[in-house]
Amino acid sequence: MNRGIVIGLAAYVLWGLSPIFWRLGQGSSVDILTFRVLSTFLLLAAIQIVRDRATAARTALAVPGVKRAMLVSAVLLSSNWLGFIWAVNSDRVLEASLGYFLNPLVSVILGVTVLGERLRRGQWAAIVIAAA
Repeated sequence: MNRGIVIGLAAYVLWGLSPIFWRLGQGSSVDILTFRVLSTFLLLAAIQIVRDRATAARTALAVPGVKRAMLVSAVLLSSNWLGFIWAVNSDRVLEASLGYFLNPLVSVILGVTVLGERLRRGQWAAIVIAAA
């Protein structure tokens, strides 16, 4: 199996199972989101520096289109995180899990209908099995 797929699956499993092990009730949802955004920024900045990629990141951010896309991505990701944190703090873990399960299916539907993407037979089979 591809290393990227394994890492992605591990991230989804860890993120999805995390509410079982700890409850995020120590602070408000916005406080927890702020901590996550700042800690993620610091961690990724450190990784960029260690891997000697900080210059490439600064160069990419100098392009107006890239900066805009990054801003939109950051807002959408933060909204996703805030919704998940709020759901866990409000004892809505089942609803959050359902949302995370349906999200890839909705993304595929949008890709097919809006972007005109074509799926192979195996991909359609996977969607049918997941939706069943």
